[in-house]
This record gives sequence, structure tokens and C-alpha cells, in this order.
Amino acid sequence: MTHPPRSEAEFVAAIDCRFPYDDADRAHARIDEACSISSNAAFMVAHELARRPRGCRATDATVNALLDRLDARFDHPLKRDVLRVARVMIRAETVRAGECHALMREIAAHPGQHGALAIACFACDEAGAPTAERLHDEIVAGWRAANDRRDC
Repeated sequence: MTHPPRSEAEFVAAIDCRFPYDDADRAHARIDEACSISSNAAFMVAHELARRPRGCRATDATVNALLDRLDARFDHPLKRDVLRVARVMIRAETVRAGECHALMREIAAHPGQHGALAIACFACDEAGAPTAERLHDEIVAGWRAANDRRDC
């Protein structure tokens, strides 16, 4: 049975803390669906893979294989750097603050890429986390303001 296409918002809500990590067929279907919706939907899948919920039993190898599938199915100028940072997060490691902040500023030039921005923000080491959170909020506010100006 085929389901009608979901909007980006519906898709993101459906996978938020509910990605089917342990069901390869469903996980592959979600990845393919994300890539058919938008780059942000694809980055949101990467975010879910990088930040598995507590209690998730999927191994790093499984999650990296899913990230490989995602990598092969969509293209975006931010993809290489964002997925590299996602892989660091999968290993339960952090990224130096300066690197995260620089990536976040690069992402800022691509409005609406909330999944990519979240990956860069949450990957930040403890020392840079407060700055990353402020930068995240500033970037999102800038995207909203630009969108509001377009709506006028």
C-alpha cells in the first residue's frame, strides 16, 4: 500500500525520536522518503542517526551503514561536512568549538537547514556549547526574519 507523500514537517514529526534504527527495511524507506522530500528532511534523518535515543540498541556500525545510504541518496553543498560531524557524534565524541561554530555560520547561508544546524550545534564540545546554542538561536531567528520579509 502506498501512502500519500508527507510534508517536510509531517515527516520530521514522524521520525523525531522514533526512527526505525533496528528495522532495515523501514529505515531504508524513511531515508528514501526523506531524500524525496527535501535536503532538510535528509539532514533530519542524519540528526536522528547521530543522536540515537537512550535505550536504542542499534550499533555504531548499523547507524553508519544507514548514514552511508543517506549519503548516497542526496546531494547538498553542506552534506560532506555535516555528515562528517554526524559520524563523530555516532562515535559519542565531540567536535572542537571553533569548528562547530564555523560550520554553523556556513549553514546559516542555507536557510531552512535545521537538521544540519542541529547536528553542528549538538556536536560542539562542552566549552563551546553555550556559544553554539546562542549561535543556533541567532541563525534560526535570522532565517525566520528573512522569511517574514518575503511574506510581506
